Amino acid sequence: MLAVTWVVALLGALPSRGADRPLADGGFVTDFEILLPRGETVAPRAHPGPDVDLRVALEAQPAAKVERTVNGALRMRTRLRSSGGQHELRLGCDGVCELWVDGAMVLRRAAPYGLWLDDREVTVTLNAGPSEVEVRLEARRGRRESLRPRRVALRVLPPAGVAPPVSLMPVAPWLSRGSRSLTIGFEREVPMVGAVSTTELRVRGTVTRVSAVAGDATPPRGPVPLDATLNVAPQVSSGGALGHAVSTGLSTQATSTLELPIGPDGDRVVTLTLTDGKGASESIERPIRVTPALLRGVPPALERLGRDRGRRDVAWASLAFWTDKVLLMHGLDSATGARPPTTPESDSRLVAQGFEQLRLAIEDFDDSSHFEARSGAFVRAYRSPFDGAPQPFAMYVPDAAIRGAGERGPGRRGARDVPFIVALHPSGYTPTRTLKGVLGLESERGASRARLSHLLPSAAEIGRFDAVVAAPWGYDGTGSRYVGKVDVLTVMDLALGHYRIDPHRVLLTGGSLGGLGTWQLGLRMPDRFSGLMPIAGYGSVRLYDNVRGKRLAPWERFLVDRRDNVTFVPNARYLPMRCVHGERDNPKRSEVIVERYRELGYPAAFDVLPGIGHAAWDDAWAQKAALAFVQSTARPDLRAGPPDRVTLVSGSYRHAMAYGLTIDRFADHARLGRLDLERRGGRNPPRGATARDLDDARASPVLVFDPENVARFTAELGDAPTDVRVGGRPFSRLRGRQTFRVDAGGRWTRESSSPPAATSEAPSTLDKRPGLSGPIDDIRYEPHLFVYGSAVPADTETNRRLAEHLSRYGWTDARIALPVLADHELQPDQLRSHHVVLIGTPASNQWLAQIAPRLPVVVDRDSITVGDVIHRGAHLGTTFIAPNPLSPNRYVLVYTGTDRRGVWLAGWLPEWLPDWVVYDDGITTERGGYLMGSRRPLGAGFFDEHWQVARP
Repeated sequence: MLAVTWVVALLGALPSRGADRPLADGGFVTDFEILLPRGETVAPRAHPGPDVDLRVALEAQPAAKVERTVNGALRMRTRLRSSGGQHELRLGCDGVCELWVDGAMVLRRAAPYGLWLDDREVTVTLNAGPSEVEVRLEARRGRRESLRPRRVALRVLPPAGVAPPVSLMPVAPWLSRGSRSLTIGFEREVPMVGAVSTTELRVRGTVTRVSAVAGDATPPRGPVPLDATLNVAPQVSSGGALGHAVSTGLSTQATSTLELPIGPDGDRVVTLTLTDGKGASESIERPIRVTPALLRGVPPALERLGRDRGRRDVAWASLAFWTDKVLLMHGLDSATGARPPTTPESDSRLVAQGFEQLRLAIEDFDDSSHFEARSGAFVRAYRSPFDGAPQPFAMYVPDAAIRGAGERGPGRRGARDVPFIVALHPSGYTPTRTLKGVLGLESERGASRARLSHLLPSAAEIGRFDAVVAAPWGYDGTGSRYVGKVDVLTVMDLALGHYRIDPHRVLLTGGSLGGLGTWQLGLRMPDRFSGLMPIAGYGSVRLYDNVRGKRLAPWERFLVDRRDNVTFVPNARYLPMRCVHGERDNPKRSEVIVERYRELGYPAAFDVLPGIGHAAWDDAWAQKAALAFVQSTARPDLRAGPPDRVTLVSGSYRHAMAYGLTIDRFADHARLGRLDLERRGGRNPPRGATARDLDDARASPVLVFDPENVARFTAELGDAPTDVRVGGRPFSRLRGRQTFRVDAGGRWTRESSSPPAATSEAPSTLDKRPGLSGPIDDIRYEPHLFVYGSAVPADTETNRRLAEHLSRYGWTDARIALPVLADHELQPDQLRSHHVVLIGTPASNQWLAQIAPRLPVVVDRDSITVGDVIHRGAHLGTTFIAPNPLSPNRYVLVYTGTDRRGVWLAGWLPEWLPDWVVYDDGITTERGGYLMGSRRPLGAGFFDEHWQVARP
């Protein structure tokens, strides 16, 4: 006997059991029956869960034998009712599956990758009346032919010209601040004008334990049923505006809620357990202690936040952060990956510390100068430019780093300046836990994880630690890429601007994901740091399973080069590295970087810890090892000009500056650029030098620049007159800031040394430059929003679903909420403040239709034209990035196609893409990943310097 739980992912309405499912409602089919070998059937049961969608758990009875089903497949059957004609069905599943309609197979999906909703689409013609629809999931061979838990999603799209109804998206349950009650929210999507339909969302399930405990009272036992229904119908007001009528007395705002009271105000401990939708045995528990002090202390803080909501400083964000934490009464909540404390002792310590941190945040809010006077360990926040939420970071500041009265601005190097350690967290770690690890206090083995993970260390625990330590959160799982990089640099700048820090002694360190981030940032921005200490990182993307051995197109080879950390090791001449890796964790992942360091003669220590697995950071940071390392490093002083030798390798304008050198323009945007500098002459000859070496050393000093794939660069030469040679051409007696470029004849020339006047106006030509150079993923460094087309009702649901999928950024575990708007909701001022992602055909997206004539890619109903090449065929799609014609200092990223299906194909694209790519239905052989793999686009490449199609 084997009991198996089958899970069906859904969004939309749960129908009454036994009723035919209307086919043209645009929702997910959820009323499946499971057909088991001996004719048993299992019906679905719905549970509210913490995920963005509801899950239906299909539970086989213990007596049911499901080890081997009919023809080796699990059969799931449902009945749909149609008025006849053509309809579109979309099927998604996490393995091999088939879709059968009225006894005929209409679709087979065999791609070896996981579930994605609306994965395959098929058009079927149905007769009026009910139709039998069946999904068959094949058994996984080689595993005793037993059907493991699987997921399937069957979606019904409306016929052409018919708008889908209002849809309801369930969101996570939370605890209401005002009434302290269990709240389940449903976000309503705005339907198209003229749509007439009604959607019913029925939530069935069980809250397995809800109790209010007063003193020693015994909590009630047993489940509490949760059964509620929402009916939402679109209405047209007398003025023609579309609104909603909502039954059950819920509000008509963007979010409707159901509340389940859990007891009166006062001292109590509330324990709440909910099924999470991932399995019947999993649940969420949140102990919360509500005290009179909480009720008295939080309202004033909320009042302050409401009064000064426009503030964007650290004081405002920190107050918002700690107010939320105290309200929830469990320290760093799910926004930072923490978990509630597990013992009453740790709970009381955490509550006390939470109130103390809130008190300090209120002081900072009243007088922001208090932040600059804080020493010890604390958690602060700043307001994220991406979603406006408080972005936390943990810091330790020794007394020696506090400025004296009247001191402001960046730290000055002197006897009292202290080193700076920037610590990037391993996956799943909070900033607090990372901070304590670097301070030498963390220990995963044999210690209370709850206490170590959430409680800030005291001065007695820390002892003497003569360095400022900052532990950014990096939006959780970004690996310090994109928005994560912005977060790290923001926290660094805040620390450098507030405390007495020696800018020439800055160490970047991190474990696992943070080890990867150490290389990602340090090797591309080498003059921001004096040393690197990566631990258990993954050094080279060429070692990734989905990259190693793949056949690469020319543009993919460049994209791999610009992402591979090994590529940028030549930049680390003045960046000593101490690398640590566990012996049982495949040290080759770090060794590839160490080997390249040593090939170039750069200083690199490599410690392989015997018997240690992946979590090597506790051992690496023990005994204040990070402090000892940063004290032994020193970044070059650039006040007298660049160092004697510099190498700058870059594939992006964002990372094309170091040690006073800047690559301003690449000759070819599909190749890496390199700029080498060597100071020759004017030095003491080395021991054992030859006669020629003696002559070279004693000659007049000259700075020799050797550019490769560089068409323009700028150098800070210092105040002393210096001879310069660029690409073999001499220039005499130069000083200060100098810019060199290749002229029309291919010779190097010197431009005026005067910097261009600053202007807020858009440039006269749309040339590529930092922040506006592509490729497609370059948009992720600044705030951007997703805008789906709603002008064609039949396409709106597809456009919206794709926008939501793209906005989640499956390439990372980043915790960030990027806005998703309908095209009619986008305001003109948002074009000036954000990059914009436009989704839909030119006919369905009104903003895309407005700018289409001014874009470098032309999309018609049956063709896509890029440069001189015209692509024709069915269901064509294209993705490209370019300056926004309506706001030339911002990007527009376009996901479009010749029809709805062509737009939808963008969901199969990999992460690493050039400036533009054109594809058809053949792109669906794989989905996601880094590279195209077996997918062959119709065309792909980079735009030239002027955002035109680059010629072969």
